[in-house]
Amino acid sequence: MLKISAPRLFEPEKSYIINLIFSDFLGLEVSIFFENRNTYSIDLPNGNSIELADAFFCQFTENENYLHPKNIPNQPIFTICGNLTSEHNLPIFWGTVEFEQQPDFVQFGGDIFASAFLMLSRWEENVSPERDTHGRFPDTQNILQRFDLQHRPIVNEYVEFLWNALKFLGYSEERKVQTFKLSFSHDVDYFLSYPNFVRFLKRLGGSLLKRHDFQEFRKSIHEYFGIKFQHKKDPYDTFDVLMDFSEMHGTVSQFNFIPAEIGEADADYNIDNKEVISKIRHILQRGHRVGLHGSYNSFNNSEIFERDLKRLRQIVPEISSGRQHFLRFEVPKTWQLWEANGLKSDSSLGFSNDVGFRCGVCYPFRVFDISERKTLNLTEEPLIFMDTALVHRGCNANEANAEFKKLFLVVQKYRGTFVVLVHNNSAILKILNSLNFSA
Repeated sequence: MLKISAPRLFEPEKSYIINLIFSDFLGLEVSIFFENRNTYSIDLPNGNSIELADAFFCQFTENENYLHPKNIPNQPIFTICGNLTSEHNLPIFWGTVEFEQQPDFVQFGGDIFASAFLMLSRWEENVSPERDTHGRFPDTQNILQRFDLQHRPIVNEYVEFLWNALKFLGYSEERKVQTFKLSFSHDVDYFLSYPNFVRFLKRLGGSLLKRHDFQEFRKSIHEYFGIKFQHKKDPYDTFDVLMDFSEMHGTVSQFNFIPAEIGEADADYNIDNKEVISKIRHILQRGHRVGLHGSYNSFNNSEIFERDLKRLRQIVPEISSGRQHFLRFEVPKTWQLWEANGLKSDSSLGFSNDVGFRCGVCYPFRVFDISERKTLNLTEEPLIFMDTALVHRGCNANEANAEFKKLFLVVQKYRGTFVVLVHNNSAILKILNSLNFSA
């Protein structure tokens, strides 16, 4: 067993991140002791030890609130830690670059625990006043993206550093075996491209009057009447295509449906529509999953959230996971809603206009509620690759493939969960078969 001695104060926060790294991620048995000290000490059974800085929480008393914009770090500190890091350097947000490596002792001046806590608690999103047009924390304000670190799961790098230090110092226990996993999901924002004649007319008008695209105009006419009279599939009815693809690669698709009704904010279909219910049952019969896609205004409204979930559970009682529509999220309010309603896993925390590691990690992780200062019974499975983010950036097929491959290899290296979102109406479906999903 590892004995970890930590400085007093902010014990819930420190206990959370220490247990998450050592128990959840590494699978090691630890005992945590809070003492009157200035650094963290990790003591091995053989008497060797690791000493780490407490450079963030030491700035505050228990009655002071660290949740303030002024406490968001200005920039990362890039450190070189001998041969113990998995990358060429290790970015931290508080502390110093001081590093010493002896046969019985490793000392590092970086505050790994507070840096990891910043990533996983998402407290920078809570304190920042910046919001985009959808009320979301902007990608560009995320500290990882500001310093071009969004393609690095730095929390995984912290885990590897600590494990490498333990092994260097003669720790003999085995770590938890992590395995690469593909999590393939599909948010059903639009059920059909042509749900009715009015939508068809609107699309024609948009092709001619807005986009001046006669080729698109003709394509819409051919599609609509082909569906109407020749029993062709609607272009958004790609559910079987996506399930076929998942099965081909040995995984399961999860389709997240919006439990809304037309007339409510951003609702495109009725969840109680007979065709929608029939499709949901077909998905379940094929052995795939259905999840919650919380409607546009549900992310911080308990009444709407509970209404949405009740509607969906009337169709699929065992709903336990999903993602918020438009990735609208409020830390920690949205997590609190998911927890209070008995849900087990959320996957909303990804970039809206980029791909990569919004939480700085590629492992699912237990959530910490910064307002109640406690660990929730809820897991966040952070979204890493979303199709529309690449569409927003105007990526072509080659660029999309390059982004996919880069992230795939990173997640594979750390044996994490590669959470991929491809919408049923996605333009990226055209290049789906060219993406290498095999591990």
